[in-house]
Amino acid sequence: MVLQRLPLPIAKLGDIEPLGLGVWAWCTRCKLERRVTIGAVLSVRSFAGAMFRCSTCKARSRPVVSRLLWA
Repeated sequence: MVLQRLPLPIAKLGDIEPLGLGVWAWCTRCKLERRVTIGAVLSVRSFAGAMFRCSTCKARSRPVVSRLLWA
């Protein structure tokens, strides 16, 4: 079996919400997950390698993309 890499339709953070997906930041230290609102500034930022800062413990947080369960 040969696995093939497929290009994602997501290049910038602004490409996520039109697909019905949302972005959450998951903290690697305190394990909390918070919803990230994508505004005009973040929408042009690259999705690959995006890092956020936890508002509780100030550690690095990683983005998690998931379906929106509510609007």
